[in-house]
Amino acid sequence: RPSLIVQDPLPEVETRIVPLDVLPQAVSIVATASERGTALHKAMRVLMLRPDLRPRLSAATGFDVATLDVLQEQADALKQWLTVEGYTQIECEVPIQRREASGAEFNGVIDLLATGDGKRLIVDHKSGAGSFAGYFPQLDAYRGILAEQVEAIQLNIAIHWIDRGTVEVVDN
Repeated sequence: RPSLIVQDPLPEVETRIVPLDVLPQAVSIVATASERGTALHKAMRVLMLRPDLRPRLSAATGFDVATLDVLQEQADALKQWLTVEGYTQIECEVPIQRREASGAEFNGVIDLLATGDGKRLIVDHKSGAGSFAGYFPQLDAYRGILAEQVEAIQLNIAIHWIDRGTVEVVDN
C-alpha cells in the first residue's frame, strides 16, 4: 500500500507553505487515530462536494456542530485557494491501481484530485504532527501512477494540514 512506503533516510523535499484564510485549530473526537482520520476524510469530502449533506455529518462522523464549523471553514478556504490557483474541478477519494507484470498490485486512494487547464494537483488531508518528507513516498507514488495514465499534464502534490490551516506544496 502506498501509505506504507518508507524511505530511509527521508528524502529532501522542497516545499512552500500556503496559509489558508482560517485560524489553525486542532480537530478532535474521542476515537482512535484511524477512526479520527476516517471521520476527517469523510467530513472533508462531504463539505467540499456536498455541503447540503452537512446536517448528516454529526451522526456519520461523531463531530459536533462547532467542529463541523471549523471543518467547513477549512473546506471553503481550500476550495477558494484551489480556484485561485486555476483548478476548476475537484474529485475526492479517487481510487488508483497499478498491476505489475509480476502480478503485484499497488492500490491507493487520492484524498483530493484537483484539475485545471493542463495541470493536476494531488492533495492529501493530514492532521496532527508530521512532516511532508514522511508522506512524500506515498504522494510521489500516486503522482507516478497518474503520470503513466495521463501524458502532457503538469502533476504536483500537496498536503492539506487540517489542524495547521495550511497547504504545503512541493516546489516543482
